[in-house]
Amino acid sequence: MDSLSGLKFISPKGRTFKFQTVTVAKDVDQTSLRAFLSHIGVIYHDSNHHFLVGKAYRHEWIDVNGVRKVIYGKILSNSFDFAEGDHNEFFTVEYNESCTIAESLSSYSCKIARIQDIASPAAFGGCLSLEWNSRKRPSQSVAKKIGKHHSVKCWCAPDARTVELIPDENGVMLPKMVLLFRGYQLTFTAKQSSIPNAGYGAFVQCTPLIESEQTNGLDFRAGELLDIGVYAPFRPEDKKVPCVFNLKNYIHCFSPEEWVFGSLDDTVEYDITDDITGDAHEIAKQFIPKYVNETVDGYPTIYAEYDPEGVVHYLFGIAYKGDFEKFNNALTDLNARLMSGEEVEIFINYGEVCFAFVSYCYKIWLR
Repeated sequence: MDSLSGLKFISPKGRTFKFQTVTVAKDVDQTSLRAFLSHIGVIYHDSNHHFLVGKAYRHEWIDVNGVRKVIYGKILSNSFDFAEGDHNEFFTVEYNESCTIAESLSSYSCKIARIQDIASPAAFGGCLSLEWNSRKRPSQSVAKKIGKHHSVKCWCAPDARTVELIPDENGVMLPKMVLLFRGYQLTFTAKQSSIPNAGYGAFVQCTPLIESEQTNGLDFRAGELLDIGVYAPFRPEDKKVPCVFNLKNYIHCFSPEEWVFGSLDDTVEYDITDDITGDAHEIAKQFIPKYVNETVDGYPTIYAEYDPEGVVHYLFGIAYKGDFEKFNNALTDLNARLMSGEEVEIFINYGEVCFAFVSYCYKIWLR
């Protein structure tokens, strides 16, 4: 079992025991094996082929400047992390030379790791994204094999994007972002939140661009989420080592921690605050994600995710977590509000964000 190779145990007296090679007998009790692996925090690599292994994979997103990027790859393997529960499955994807083009489009130096671990919903979403954006569906279609109980997360980039700053009634310059997506214009603005004493919030208004007798709203497939842009980082100096950020946070009476976000690199954190004021810096204030508040009740419509470059994005829509009825009801409710012409405040659930980030970093540390 490769996961155990090189694993070290240190006795109370300081003696070190290291696994060189590990073999698990075929007749070993699987329940006991899983309990042991969970106890020592080891990721178990499944020897059985998942139907996604070998499938083509696609991921699209927009960068901080609104440039659309698309990369392709292939699912290499799947694994289970029993330290996080029997159902916590993730996959390894290998990207191809399309990464070179995506890297060349960046306004700052970036490097996309050619082999990455991704969560199960992202693996299903990436494979479905390739099929949904292909003219011909493969004979061994993922869409035909996937069940409604599978969670899916598929990124969608807008067809076009514009961002401008407009003054509010107090003269404060706030962002206005317009996205075109599948025949609709989505206008995102920042204004006073509907939550008392919450300051500014982010709102969206939807306008159909195509006249139709039946306009039911945004046509999201189960699992699709619209990328509305970058939360962090915006500048190289937004990446700070924890000790530096902790000192800055202390100096500014812990105000910067309101805006900090973890990164996939455990040596740095994403800090979008100004070093002098401790408040969000001027570049962050020019984009909608900075103004999204946390949900107090109801279904969140914004989700934070990392792109293949390790940048944090905010995605708009209704997450699909294996319950089609719940997803469909939430999407129907969202579309009803959007098609009424009202401005809908959008919210995020930070609890889900923190859990997903900690879970992901735990897998990376174990590997």
